[in-house]
Amino acid sequence: KGHLAASTNASSAADSCTNNHFVIHFVVAADSILVGRTPSQAGLLSTSGASLLSCTRPLELPMAEGDEFCFAASAAGVALVRSRNPGLDLKSVNTLEVLGAQRHRRCLFEAGVGPSSSLVGLRLPLSGLPGAQCLAVRRPGGCK
Repeated sequence: KGHLAASTNASSAADSCTNNHFVIHFVVAADSILVGRTPSQAGLLSTSGASLLSCTRPLELPMAEGDEFCFAASAAGVALVRSRNPGLDLKSVNTLEVLGAQRHRRCLFEAGVGPSSSLVGLRLPLSGLPGAQCLAVRRPGGCK
């Protein structure tokens, strides 16, 4: 199934999984420049603010279309992973469709859900929120 990341950066992934980090999933796109490179060659194991938690292929093998990666990352770490790795897309999210083509009109917000909210216990994605998409999740107590 999934492979645990085994690198010096990822070995401290559990320590990096704090309330300041999001758990976020990426997938390698078909036309990605990452295809044929290992995660190490692509710099996925050494991105500041992001620790690779797991992936669907052993780390020593070259990446292929559809490979999935799970990171614990700060907001800045998510931005670095996305900007440094074209073709590594957010899993199950068409960012162009969700965020639109006009960069200056896009907005990214962090929202909190209180313990007594009617949203507690619901599964993502939530319907009824047009134009909104959950990109990452952060839970009190870190990653579990």
